[in-house]
Amino acid sequence: MERLFVFFMFVMCCLSQYAQDGLFDKCYNWDGNAEKADVYIQKPDGFHPVYENGADVLVVNKNYKPADALYEGERVIALHPVALESDNKECVLLYPVISPTIPMLHGTPERELHAALGDENKDVSGSVRKIKLEDMSRYGNADVVYVYDMKLPESYLGRYSNCVGLYLRKYAHPALLMKVVMTDEGLSRRDDYIQKLLGSVRYGDAVSADGVKMESVAHDDSLRIANHIRCRHVQDAQNKSAK
Repeated sequence: MERLFVFFMFVMCCLSQYAQDGLFDKCYNWDGNAEKADVYIQKPDGFHPVYENGADVLVVNKNYKPADALYEGERVIALHPVALESDNKECVLLYPVISPTIPMLHGTPERELHAALGDENKDVSGSVRKIKLEDMSRYGNADVVYVYDMKLPESYLGRYSNCVGLYLRKYAHPALLMKVVMTDEGLSRRDDYIQKLLGSVRYGDAVSADGVKMESVAHDDSLRIANHIRCRHVQDAQNKSAK
């Protein structure tokens, strides 16, 4: 009887782990997976999926359009394949698209802050906090983490208007853009919820040849942006639209 109980518990644990792993499959781009990306996600306790199928799009400010928009309908949006809501309905954790071809998201925090404020000329450099410590184990094993707070003009899911953006970078790894959105009550536990999200995501330490190659491409793009030259993606899109 004892052996049967142990076997039953083993099977239940395996099924639970399988379901949990499947939950985050949507985060990995196309044929990617945790091992290939060297990014691992584990569902935190006390949270459940908001949507069983499909990705969720967070529109930072539906009434804001940046001056460099490629078409009339373009808005600052964030695509999050997995959204987990806390059981107490105080918070939602928004998980990232994980793609080996996106090693950096230069300027995204500032772009989202401008959208939330509805003013792209506002200096928001002081609104982004940089975390780079000797021991980054509490921060997803990233090299650096950028943290920024936004007040959403329109509440997410009709109740969450306080947003914390988290931008994680690690050399030769995909960039991770995540968010914590909270009710006013949940805002009092802001740091706890941030740690819930950061504690559920971890970078590995593998350095692949493809990762190094994409890091070089990202470096070139960052130099273009620093010199006020459009990044290759925007330039290519505008060239096509001009034809």
